[in-house]
Amino acid sequence: MSATGEGLTKEEIRRRYFAHDLPIDRHGNYMEKIGSEDHGRTGFCALLHYKLIDGMSDREALEQMRNYDMSEIEARFTLQKAKDFVNDTLGIDLEEIRTGLRSTVRYIFTDVQKILSALEFRYQDARYAEIQVGDFTFQADEKSQVALSRYIQSETAPAYWLTANNTRIEPFTLEQCKTLLAAIVERDQRLHHAMSEQKREVRAWAEARDYDSIKAFALEQGL
Repeated sequence: MSATGEGLTKEEIRRRYFAHDLPIDRHGNYMEKIGSEDHGRTGFCALLHYKLIDGMSDREALEQMRNYDMSEIEARFTLQKAKDFVNDTLGIDLEEIRTGLRSTVRYIFTDVQKILSALEFRYQDARYAEIQVGDFTFQADEKSQVALSRYIQSETAPAYWLTANNTRIEPFTLEQCKTLLAAIVERDQRLHHAMSEQKREVRAWAEARDYDSIKAFALEQGL
């Protein structure tokens, strides 16, 4: 199953390839149900470009497709489409990776996704971390945010609110609900902006094949 990317530009498809932890097919669709596994002929063909980037040879790819009872013409057509996608859409020199002419190429185009995913995971952890507002520290997980939103939308204050260490604040006014939620949202926006800027820098380094900057960034960030 895939999430459609119909009509995406090459730049948008390339951005999805580098930015998302889910694999994409040649049209930029996220392969939500397949993940990193083949799941038979359909999955193998849809994600063949990943295998080529990871070092699979033409001969190995053709042999696997023959095992899926694909005709020689169909197998070679699929292989060529995958290679064209790697070279033309992703902007990755497949032969350079395969021959290892530059030691940095494989790192940049296979491991940079791990860095981007790590940035995303760190953002998700940070956005739901406890938050200090005034003299108290509160939980800011999704459940707490939903509860605050409901009180604000209904213009009804809760009977009390708990701090992160389960201290009861009573009463807890509607204005306090708004202040707490506003602080959470403001922090989320700030964290998301910072993550987006970091991803933008990493993508730019990747496209420029700037191994030194990527490595220094990963070490600095502990990724």
